[in-house]
Amino acid sequence: MAWRLGQSGYVTRSGGRVPWRPERWIPVDPDWAFSPLLRVRAALDATRPLAASGAVLAGLATACGLGFRLAQYATPAGRPLDEAVAQLTRGLQELIAQTQAAVDSALLAHRA
Repeated sequence: MAWRLGQSGYVTRSGGRVPWRPERWIPVDPDWAFSPLLRVRAALDATRPLAASGAVLAGLATACGLGFRLAQYATPAGRPLDEAVAQLTRGLQELIAQTQAAVDSALLAHRA
């Protein structure tokens, strides 16, 4: 995945400052790293109109187990994720539910 993002120009390899640490992938533009978080924050902000793209992003991130990361950036008086997802079309709600099922299935298969 990182290699494909590198080929597309979104990330680049960065040599470690310490010689024994491996190289890691970092964003080419620091703003790109935070733009998804800003979109999710805007979608969960109750004072703003709901952006469907942000709500889908938040739903998919939560379905993949990243809900704890989203909670760090949510506004205190924010819109609950369930409320945001409920305003999406049925097809997008199904996409989020199927993603959650696939992630749960993969986790259970790994533990078995």
